[in-house]
Amino acid sequence: MATVLVVDDHQPSLELLALVVKDAGHDVLEASDGSMALALATRWRPSVILLDMNLGVGGPDGWAVARQLKSDPVTAMIRIVAVSALVMPGDEQGMLDAGCDAYVSKPIHCDYLLWILEAAVAASCAPRRLSPEPLFHHG
Repeated sequence: MATVLVVDDHQPSLELLALVVKDAGHDVLEASDGSMALALATRWRPSVILLDMNLGVGGPDGWAVARQLKSDPVTAMIRIVAVSALVMPGDEQGMLDAGCDAYVSKPIHCDYLLWILEAAVAASCAPRRLSPEPLFHHG
């Protein structure tokens, strides 16, 4: 069992992601904006973060959250799974460049999300390196 932080400003998406994580047997923390996500990640240091990249106005978006978490030695090794409706060429690479370890597109396909989540949880238990590699390389 792992602790997973779910971050999404769209309440139905937040609830769906949290339900999938709970059904997989993990503990869930929930955040509806980037500022709350940063505070919870720093305080609780979850194993994995499911991070909506397009968080609404009024705080850092998912891109800024990912960059800040990966630049802080306290949170740098937390595995981040980008969750986004962005599907244009280069979007996925941009998310990896921002510090995300994997990407799941919206609308969510629960089986695929579970597969990525379990890979991220397993990777969070692996020996820590100073420069984490993405979970998956596409191309």
